[in-house]
Amino acid sequence: MASIAMPTIPRRLIFTYKYNLLRPSKDDPPYDENDALTANVLHTIHTYKQHWERIDKQLGIFDDNSRREVTISFLSNDDCIAVINKAQPKLVQYFVKEKRGDLKADTCR
Repeated sequence: MASIAMPTIPRRLIFTYKYNLLRPSKDDPPYDENDALTANVLHTIHTYKQHWERIDKQLGIFDDNSRREVTISFLSNDDCIAVINKAQPKLVQYFVKEKRGDLKADTCR
């Protein structure tokens, strides 16, 4: 029987918002799993994990002891500024001035 190669694409989810919905700082609104945005993030994480588990089972590479790692990153505006500053400092000014969250998220990611 031929062995099946493990998929090489990393299982990573990157979320952005003005503050971290999953681990808010003391100055942000408290964590609330019933908040619509937070609930959407949690649902997205759950859905992707289920899908990846299904794929692994189909490939015959899944069992309870060999779950592949899923990396979940949540970047606040402050986190994005730090990341952008490392990658391309001149873009920070545009990120800070941008009002549309979707465009800020694209720049950050």
